[in-house]
Amino acid sequence: MITNLVGKIRDVRQVQRKKGDGSVQIFCTALVYDELQDKDGHLVIVSENVQFPIEMLPSLQMNLNKFVAIPYLTLNTKNGTYIFPDSNMQLKFFDKHPFSGEIKK
Repeated sequence: MITNLVGKIRDVRQVQRKKGDGSVQIFCTALVYDELQDKDGHLVIVSENVQFPIEMLPSLQMNLNKFVAIPYLTLNTKNGTYIFPDSNMQLKFFDKHPFSGEIKK
């Protein structure tokens, strides 16, 4: 199943991590943030640090403070449910929140 994490890109940074074998892994992270209301009107804050290949850094930096939809793949296995960004699908960037418009009946 594919779902999307939607929120504003609040921060983008390059990260280096030293692996156990001594090699260094370089990637980037994006802080995706959103404020929503549940069905009872209570505030729900979503904040997620999402890891991307370092090649995505320029694109993410260029879209800082814009909204993004990140496709997530959900896998249900006998050991549990796993959710992670789907690298086979493209990110979508928006100037405004894609769900902020009024729904027309």
